Amino acid sequence: MDRQKWIKEVNSVDVPKEEVFQAISQGIKQAEKPHRKKRKIIGALTAAAATIIIGSGFVSPAANQVLAKTPIIGELYKKFDDKLGMRLAEEDMVTNLNETITKNGVTLKVTSAYFNGFQVTIVGEVYKKGKWPANEPDEISFDMNFENYKGDADPWLDGHTSDFNQIKDGFEFHWTMNYPYEDIKENMELPVTIHNINGVKGDWKFSVPVEQRKFTSIDIAHKETYENGSYIEIKRILEGSENPTLIYSISNPNEHDQVYLSKAVDDKGNEVISGFNSQLVDDSPEDFIETFASEIYSLGKEAKSITFYPELNRYEDTLYQNLNKSGFVLASNRTDLALRVNSVKQEKDKLILDYNVTGTLDKASKSDLKYNLEYDLTLVDEKHVKDIDEDNPFPPEGHSISRNKLKVLDKEKLHFQSVFDLKGEEKIENFKLEETVLGINFSMYFDSVELEPFTVKFKD
Repeated sequence: MDRQKWIKEVNSVDVPKEEVFQAISQGIKQAEKPHRKKRKIIGALTAAAATIIIGSGFVSPAANQVLAKTPIIGELYKKFDDKLGMRLAEEDMVTNLNETITKNGVTLKVTSAYFNGFQVTIVGEVYKKGKWPANEPDEISFDMNFENYKGDADPWLDGHTSDFNQIKDGFEFHWTMNYPYEDIKENMELPVTIHNINGVKGDWKFSVPVEQRKFTSIDIAHKETYENGSYIEIKRILEGSENPTLIYSISNPNEHDQVYLSKAVDDKGNEVISGFNSQLVDDSPEDFIETFASEIYSLGKEAKSITFYPELNRYEDTLYQNLNKSGFVLASNRTDLALRVNSVKQEKDKLILDYNVTGTLDKASKSDLKYNLEYDLTLVDEKHVKDIDEDNPFPPEGHSISRNKLKVLDKEKLHFQSVFDLKGEEKIENFKLEETVLGINFSMYFDSVELEPFTVKFKD
């Protein structure tokens, strides 16, 4: 990464209305921790402080200039503990529209919104006289889609959070949606359609034009490739009015081996990102590539490099064994874990398994066993095993039993007894012991494998 080129590009960016960026910077600084000192040498993202305007086609240009005033809007964000929203409202940087849409007796009032470069936040209120046809009196639910998507295929719903407060005749709501794209689109308009509110059908529609200034970025293009065919590509770092953003991609063509980025640390010892806080911004299923954005925190002022720490998660398919044997072993193909079944007994409407778990387990996993084994073991009609999708492994209804009553016989030796109720809520039609298999998947007990760290240096 060329520092001097980066500085030149940062300084060449034309940023009018400097007070806008300063206000957003202050807002993020108060809302996000840990803090770091501003570091000029890392790239330029524009305006993560973009203004969002919400309308449904009839809002006048003059109305679009109305800014949220505290304490009215600030108090609403305060109710949801949205510190960034509170700060932006205080700095008059949240658009106040108070737009109202009524359908089938339900009134939706869109109060305000903001975009911080990573998430879109919308707050508002919903009212209805009388009882709602669905949910408890203190519950609210929205069936909605963004950007003309339909159903669960909507990328804006991945990571979407919704909170609410009950008020007279309705609710105050606070929505946060992850921005689902790698690049911030200019002059983007985000349509929002609510199909159902608490059982009332309607189609409440409004739009969210996202105005984003141009930005510059410096490509890094550092790729690390692994023996299983996976790779991590550190693509670029973007810097906005506050914390920089790391953009990176991971390809995992082997479904049983998943490489991921655990963390990154600068050469001063500061942990600058956590992979668990990364946001998925693009998913390409055809080439198994996922692209992530992660805010960079606490980057040392004099740091000259960042070291990335990848890890490997291993998986395997569910193991099955026919119950026509009184004793058998189900052994993992990837670790030394095994289920050693000592006996199989059927007593009227009960199937009783006596078994030990063997192999290498850490203390936490051993503790979890007594809870997980009630659900980890599954009885399946052998003819219906083929109906189970490993990517969505729900046992076939009427042909499987996925719960048992667990008894710990010896905690130290991991000796257990599982009793399956053959006539319970879950059942196998026409149950026959010789036509039934026992299934278990050990993947959840596999430890992550630490891979060799790699370092990206900043050029002088």
